[in-house]
Amino acid sequence: MNTPGFTAEASLYKTAGNYRMKGAGPRVNGDIRPAAYPRLAVPYDPSFRLEPIIAQYLATVACCRDCASECNSKCRDQSCVEYCLNNTCNPRCDAYGYGGCKQLL
Repeated sequence: MNTPGFTAEASLYKTAGNYRMKGAGPRVNGDIRPAAYPRLAVPYDPSFRLEPIIAQYLATVACCRDCASECNSKCRDQSCVEYCLNNTCNPRCDAYGYGGCKQLL
């Protein structure tokens, strides 16, 4: 394809100065960090462990399953099961932080 008046040579121009890196770039552990590197809203805490949070979640799910099984055996219709989940299982399993037992099942 030919564009009149445009050549690769014509598109090059002489710069007035040199391009240089100014200051030190962002680094993580000595490595260069990407521009879109996520920033934590809270300071990093190396003592923080995720295992207890996962264990609590799994225990809540297991509690909700057991309680829902009891609700299903006691109730004849779905509205009764939902009432049982909301008024018996949620408080027993402390499932409010996860949106309730119905969300976890």
